[in-house]
Amino acid sequence: MARNLAEDHAKSAFHRNGTHSPQTMNGVASHEPLPLESLEREETFARLREVLEQLPRADREILTLRYALDYNTGEIADLLAINAAAVHMRLSRARQRLAERLRTEGVGRLP
Repeated sequence: MARNLAEDHAKSAFHRNGTHSPQTMNGVASHEPLPLESLEREETFARLREVLEQLPRADREILTLRYALDYNTGEIADLLAINAAAVHMRLSRARQRLAERLRTEGVGRLP
């Protein structure tokens, strides 16, 4: 009888498929963020877009080129026909103005 039970166990789908106990499976983390985290992130980015719309056109343009379109400093300089130092200065000032507006809007640290 013991041998039959051992053989049944060895042949079972549980054993063949390598299924783990519920305790083990509960510890497996998802690659996706939790729904609440996703919602908070979406709300933060929506507020960020609203604040960006309030900035001067030049600030929006340079921030979009750098952070949304991922252009490097050289590419931005070529596109705007300015030198790289001017790009760095404009980015720095635009980030400062954006951070100030975000603080006044009550938006904390971005994800």
